[in-house]
Amino acid sequence: MPTLLDAARILQEASHHTLKPLQNKEELLQAQSLLSDLLKAKRQEPSSSESLRPLIDVLKLYIQQYERQAYSHLMEKASPAEMLAYLLEEGGHTKRDIARATGIDEGNLSKLASGKRTFSLENVKRLSACFKVRPELFMA
Repeated sequence: MPTLLDAARILQEASHHTLKPLQNKEELLQAQSLLSDLLKAKRQEPSSSESLRPLIDVLKLYIQQYERQAYSHLMEKASPAEMLAYLLEEGGHTKRDIARATGIDEGNLSKLASGKRTFSLENVKRLSACFKVRPELFMA
């Protein structure tokens, strides 16, 4: 679990980088990882919440902007099933990997990705957390 010292380390690392809109998938993954670390540190040390809030807010904004821009063509046209299939293929993940990470069994993942099963709210939550995307991508 992150400590206040971890939060300080995270902030120091972040201060070495100019915060700017994300330009590619690598920067997106770095921002998501940093955001995850900051949120863990915030939960671990609630007293650090106020000092972390501006950085957390900026990272969330940049992540949302990148996703909106990068995936807008998919969001307009893709069904939840197509989105899941795309994310599985794009990320190089197997259904087995995603099943382990989400608790959704492989058979159900196959049915979801092929459009033979509708997405439950719980599936949407688990998949969006696993792929680190907005839940709306899995909603019709």
